[in-house]
Amino acid sequence: MIMISLKRLFFTAVLFMAFEIAPTAIAENGGNGDNVPSAAATVPILNHWIGEYPVARLDQLPEAQRDTPIGFINDPDIFRAVWQAFKPKDEPPKLDFDHNMVIFIRNVRFFNRTRILKVVLTDGIADIVAMETRSALPIEDKMAMALAEIPKKGVRAVRTKKHLIPVRLDPSNISYRIDGKEVDLINGRSEKEAAPGSVSKITTAVLGNPTVGDLNDDGRLDAALILFQNSGGTGTFIYAAAAINRNDGYHGTNAEFLGDRIRVDSVSIRNGVIVVEYRDRRSDEPMAVKPSVPRSTYFIFQNGKIQNIGTSEEQGQLFEGWVTVGHEVRAFHPCGQTEDLWITGDSIGYNDLMEAYRSLAADRGPYAPVFVVIYGRQIEAPMDGFGADYPGGFFASRLVRVPPKGNCKAGMILVDSPAPGSKIVSPLTVSGKARGTWFFEGDFPMVIIDASGSVIGQSYCTAQSPWMTTEFVAFEGKITFKRPASSGKAMLLLKKDNPTGKPEYDDALEIPVFIR
Repeated sequence: MIMISLKRLFFTAVLFMAFEIAPTAIAENGGNGDNVPSAAATVPILNHWIGEYPVARLDQLPEAQRDTPIGFINDPDIFRAVWQAFKPKDEPPKLDFDHNMVIFIRNVRFFNRTRILKVVLTDGIADIVAMETRSALPIEDKMAMALAEIPKKGVRAVRTKKHLIPVRLDPSNISYRIDGKEVDLINGRSEKEAAPGSVSKITTAVLGNPTVGDLNDDGRLDAALILFQNSGGTGTFIYAAAAINRNDGYHGTNAEFLGDRIRVDSVSIRNGVIVVEYRDRRSDEPMAVKPSVPRSTYFIFQNGKIQNIGTSEEQGQLFEGWVTVGHEVRAFHPCGQTEDLWITGDSIGYNDLMEAYRSLAADRGPYAPVFVVIYGRQIEAPMDGFGADYPGGFFASRLVRVPPKGNCKAGMILVDSPAPGSKIVSPLTVSGKARGTWFFEGDFPMVIIDASGSVIGQSYCTAQSPWMTTEFVAFEGKITFKRPASSGKAMLLLKKDNPTGKPEYDDALEIPVFIR
């Protein structure tokens, strides 16, 4: 018994000494706190946690970091899952993942208590300075782990002993494929020799600011941007590209050529479609002529890359709006218009449109609205039949997308719940994301209007994080409403808060719903 106690006491002393003598070791990269380059800056640690992590739950870590001793978490859902395994008895802390990230360090071979002391940032590369005990205890069912919350501004990668883990927090600091070649951007720019030993440089850079929106219907905000490339000659080639936001950060796509020395007016994302407005020259004009011919080109993200789906000159006008089908009803309500149009049965894209509608509306009941993005043109209403009662007709040329959470104001506000056409009961919880300019003093009003036009409920949605920004901000609200005499169609209005009272600044998103 005496020998066992002595052994335990001796091991405890070793642990204490290890913590005392190793405070400057840079974990897993073989350096120490004295050889950090002079350009390095210490990143503030906002929160820090230590504990044990079960080996059986390594699958909760980011996919590319399950075998690495160092990593980072930039997704709130992943953090919650990791926290439940790390501290199952504690509620996960609320972190600001819009501005911060979580780094972690853990055991790989032996069980050693570890603590993050500081984080050193050099040219965008983060080194974790840590200390740990030294033991020969093998990892069995648990390992020691430390996590820390730090600001993510300026962090491009986290260093491990063997390689760098790109953080991919910014579309201006990832790689894109231009003409089949990978181009790595640092702070939105890349310069490479045109050939080995050549004085000429191939310069690639981001033109203007990226715009954000959901390109693949996963609920994350992706980015669309314009790149230009110059190889030292007179040409300046302009490309459209996208950065897809996955759980480990942004991933650049291929870049699609737009033109040489064109003038880009705007780039936007509308319900998953990248819209590039620019000015070009006529085919008979020399390059010295200033571009003045307006053009619009559209792209979607599909099969892992962005694809050009044509121009308005080739395909006709690109519409967004609601399709409703039922007995004696086959209507398309374009965004920005006040009346429905009859969808003609001889449309080229008619069969694809009807198939998509039946697939999505099957669980919502008859006359459920489905949002679509579609090429087509407005025509006269038919002379007879059900369509004769409509003010006009719609010829569907090509169905482009059926975004599950699409709406007519997707550039400003996105609604996660309720889904369009869903059946609602009181009280109703409303949630989503809106740009900060949609709020005033952190909230905006919402109302429910029944089929007769009467307001049956009023409330507010509140920002879930700082709202004084032009970026998207999560919101949530609850509204109680009176059930009308008969259940049926209603409209949920999410109104832009307008403190000026001037009607020219009014705006609202309409979400068609059904009262159960």
